Amino acid sequence: MLELNNISFTYTDEPFIENLSLMLDTNAPCILLSGKNGSGKTTLLNLMCELLPAYDGSIERHGMSIGYLPYQDCLIKDVSVLDNFRFYNRIFNDQDLDLNDPFYNQLLQIFSIDYQHKKVKQCSSGEQKKCAIVCLLLSKADLLIFDEPFNALDFQSVLGFLRLIKEMKQEHLFLITTHTMDVIGKIADRLIIMEHGSLKADILGRKEIEAYLNDQYYAEIKTI
Repeated sequence: MLELNNISFTYTDEPFIENLSLMLDTNAPCILLSGKNGSGKTTLLNLMCELLPAYDGSIERHGMSIGYLPYQDCLIKDVSVLDNFRFYNRIFNDQDLDLNDPFYNQLLQIFSIDYQHKKVKQCSSGEQKKCAIVCLLLSKADLLIFDEPFNALDFQSVLGFLRLIKEMKQEHLFLITTHTMDVIGKIADRLIIMEHGSLKADILGRKEIEAYLNDQYYAEIKTI
């Protein structure tokens, strides 16, 4: 469980996020965080991970470990993809990466990573995105946070990733921001929508989420 209690944050003299309270738990293990550009999604993620300091309120992790993949990844560009896997596995798990580990090899297969010995800086944007996703999944953290993970991914990798999330959410909590809501909405258990630094909507249940997304889609189409 992760609890945010009356969190407030500002970039200027005016509050951007003010008195925001939110609880994430395993009752809704796949959470979609949505909203227009500038609505506060990434700021909220950074507050959750304590990469930004809230000037008011509190964050309670209750012993939950958190892994976070920001929009701009933190890959080491001058070394190989495999070296990145080894580095982050050591950071997360304090042990060497077992190249025969079934989960590791499952990740390689899902994301079609046959370029482990290629330097990251020589990889395409999609290849780098896959590498970054695998690095975070190797953490096996209780809460896995992804900021726009589907950008630059090929369709088969997106499908494989969604199947993996569906499998892993039995034991892990996922929080994902994306503008590709028609895809992730199929497996999301909860939809949180932000607007101007506040929570606009908080919807539980897959049928309710799909109904909401369909209503919003057709409402927007009618305005064209």
